Amino acid sequence: MHLLSPGLQVFGQLDKVSIGFYHPTSRWRAGELLRDEYTFQVAPEAPPGEYLLEAGMYSHPDAVRRPITSTDLSSVSPGGVVLPQRITVRAR
Repeated sequence: MHLLSPGLQVFGQLDKVSIGFYHPTSRWRAGELLRDEYTFQVAPEAPPGEYLLEAGMYSHPDAVRRPITSTDLSSVSPGGVVLPQRITVRAR
């Protein structure tokens, strides 16, 4: 997960094993719906405003970006990330 400014600067990030070690991607089935939670800190220097939240996957340990396929190809970028969702970061 990456939190990106409009200029694509990373202001938050989390890399972790999907769904812990309980259900590795090698066991995923087509059409299966899975839920996974990601929590990370927004960088303290991040100015308030609109950001992009993107998700991608890579193999370990070589860190090669893995392709993502979808029945709705409009939601997947050629770079292998689920197209970003816009979110708003507010000052505390």
